[in-house]
Amino acid sequence: MITNQRERDGFGVHFCYRVHHLQQWADQLAIFKARVATNPFAVVALAQLAAHRRTSDPERKASKREIIWLLYESGYGRDDVLALLRFIDWMLRLPAALELELRGELIALEEQQKMSYVMSIERMAEARGEARVLLRLLTLKFGPPSPEIQQRISDADADTLLAWSERVLSADTIDDIVD
Repeated sequence: MITNQRERDGFGVHFCYRVHHLQQWADQLAIFKARVATNPFAVVALAQLAAHRRTSDPERKASKREIIWLLYESGYGRDDVLALLRFIDWMLRLPAALELELRGELIALEEQQKMSYVMSIERMAEARGEARVLLRLLTLKFGPPSPEIQQRISDADADTLLAWSERVLSADTIDDIVD
């Protein structure tokens, strides 16, 4: 139990609160899993506990998949799901090959359950990668692009960025590429 007391001129505030170490709850994962639908902290706790477990990469991938599936079934709004997915992805890093496997499994889940979250994350990541590659190619060929061109590239979707990247080899100016 931690207490904190502030006082001035005979008046004050006294706070008293319990502190729990998350590892104390490691053997009670079912409690967090049951509360995912009503408490986003349960998702955070599950991700944190999974991140601290000493497991093999395939077991880590299985934990990450389970947490994401619980999150999908929880009924949160799109923005909340995306924020929690970013957190889970940050907490539970996987080797590239397992990350690709997991994404494939999540895409299959999305198709089964008609969810748009996974694909939107996949498209965002793909567009970000395409934008980085295109900016690098433009810089190598023409020098650093203007802020306006950089903004157009960051606003473009993955398909547009791919089309622009294909034009780099034959273009004489940046304007020939980013039309």
